[in-house]
Amino acid sequence: MKRSTKALATGGLVAALIVGATGTAYAGTKNIAFNETLPRFQIAGWTNSQTKEVSNLAGHVNVGTVGDDYSVDVELCQSLLLVCSEKVHGLRDRDDTDLANSFRAGAEVRLQLRVGSGNVVHVQVQGAWRSN
Repeated sequence: MKRSTKALATGGLVAALIVGATGTAYAGTKNIAFNETLPRFQIAGWTNSQTKEVSNLAGHVNVGTVGDDYSVDVELCQSLLLVCSEKVHGLRDRDDTDLANSFRAGAEVRLQLRVGSGNVVHVQVQGAWRSN
């Protein structure tokens, strides 16, 4: 191979590695917004799913707003098996918390949200979460 061809190939490889390393985003490691209307009578609502990137690492939720004067209970659930982590109770406007879990990397997970007290109306919940 000619020297100029080797230099060009090496430069292209280095550029591809740099772009690949800085341009990669993993679905479970960045906050994804949610805006859910929860059903009446403490029936659960769900967010869209994310793919877990790191086994056993706690997820995280930031609750922006919860409608009226309600609180929300949150748990991280594996989508396929509907196995859930320990529920975190009583989150209100601007609360955030970690969501301990034992889910493996590659698992599809999502949040289950439930109004914390008896509700006879729909309740809007907004925020962001990541599965890690």
